Amino acid sequence: MEVIIEKLLEATEGSKYVLAAAASLRAKQINAGGKIFVDAHGEKPDVIALQELAQGRIRVRLLTPEERALKAGKEAPKKKEKK
Repeated sequence: MEVIIEKLLEATEGSKYVLAAAASLRAKQINAGGKIFVDAHGEKPDVIALQELAQGRIRVRLLTPEERALKAGKEAPKKKEKK
């Protein structure tokens, strides 16, 4: 199956960096025995991850600054007050 870059970029809010990070993380999950959500006959984990993203079988959700801080065990950044 051919993976189209436009579909992949749509799945990652237009960011090739988010695409690379999401595909890498998903490929690692697949390699560790994670469930595969597309027909993959002898494909490598990185190709499977890209196919899943392109077909909408998995989604990417970016963390907010508060969520990133919580995950890192730090205090959430304070919002600037409007004057």
